[in-house]
Amino acid sequence: MSASAPLAFMKSLKSGPNLVVALLADTPTRYAVDYDRIPGPRDWLLKALTPWRRGGFEAPSILQVIVLSLLANRRRPLEIGEFDLLHYPDMPKGVQWLQWRRHAEIFACAYDGARSVIARGQAAGDAKLAALITSRLETAARFR
Repeated sequence: MSASAPLAFMKSLKSGPNLVVALLADTPTRYAVDYDRIPGPRDWLLKALTPWRRGGFEAPSILQVIVLSLLANRRRPLEIGEFDLLHYPDMPKGVQWLQWRRHAEIFACAYDGARSVIARGQAAGDAKLAALITSRLETAARFR
C-alpha cells in the first residue's frame, strides 16, 4: 500500500467498503524540457539579484523537486478491499495534483468525480456501491 494513501487508517475508523479517490495516476509523468534554455550559474545569480525582471527559464521550486523525488518509483497499486470502489478523478487540462496553489480546484474535481461515481453506481444498481452505502449507514448509526 502506498504510504501517501491513508487507507489503513481509514479502515481502522470504519469497517466495510470505502470509496477511495486517488489523485495519482498510474501513468508516468514526462516533462518537456528545453535543455538549451536552462541558464548557467551567472544567469541564475542575475535572476536572484533582480527578481523584478521578467522572462527567462521557469524552473520548479525546491519543494516541488523534493516532493517529486520522494514520489519517484512509487507506482505500487493501492490495496483496496473486495467491495471498495477506486476512482481516479479527471483533472482539468494543465492541472496536476502537486499544484498547491490550485488546491481548491483539485479538491472540487475530486469531490465532483466522487459524486458522479456514486450517481452512476446508483443508477446502474452497482453492488459495490450498495455495500458501501449500507456500511456507511451502519457506521453512522453506531456513532449516534
